[in-house]
Amino acid sequence: MRERLLADPARSEADRELLRSLEARVDGADDMWRAESDLYLATGLSAIHLIDEALGATGSAEPGSILDLPCGYGRVLRFLRARFRGAEIVASDIHSGGVRFCERRLGAVPHPSSEELDQVEFGRRFELIFCGSLATHLGERDLGALLALIERSLSPRGLAILTTNGSSLAEAPDDNLTGALREGAAAGLVAAFERDGFGFEPYERRGSSGRYGSTLVSRPWLRERAGALGLRQAWLGERAWLGYQDAIALAH
Repeated sequence: MRERLLADPARSEADRELLRSLEARVDGADDMWRAESDLYLATGLSAIHLIDEALGATGSAEPGSILDLPCGYGRVLRFLRARFRGAEIVASDIHSGGVRFCERRLGAVPHPSSEELDQVEFGRRFELIFCGSLATHLGERDLGALLALIERSLSPRGLAILTTNGSSLAEAPDDNLTGALREGAAAGLVAAFERDGFGFEPYERRGSSGRYGSTLVSRPWLRERAGALGLRQAWLGERAWLGYQDAIALAH
């Protein structure tokens, strides 16, 4: 997996150095690894690329404190550890196994999360928050709670980066976006997005609480909701995460 990326002749020397220093071991319980082993490291590397681009575009200093929410089993956090070697990194997720792996293997500070994001408190602020593929699965209330959590957890000069499903996916929804939805729900998802700038449809999976699903968010909707909390859009990368999800950087 790592060797394939290193063998790519188009890979930069900075990427090669990062990959060589990477903790590449994965946990057998890692759903992301099982679902997309061929893209697993490429996805983490792409996250570092967009983070570096956002930091550079906004003139932000390299962070000394980082929050990865949701951290999973370290798909991105392993790259954060390799890229920002001196930073303190907090791993947070509702799945305790992933948090433990990030603590044990990647030297992260563990902090449990909750489905009730308005109840999550870190007791501190971070210079960088990376929130990959969470806003892509939340309903309107929960996404509002996530933005509020980011606002109270972001340092005054910090940068919070969220990935979202935006207009490009609304124009051409694919199976990755709609495959887990009930039959016919994709049309409603896109219609709500086009009407309101926000669309959400819950997953059909057996045992699903209906709390998580597929979410489409327009830039104006997100800017308005973030702005009401005192956050501004500092940078935008359209389809910046592996050519798929948009990345939006928020700052105070």
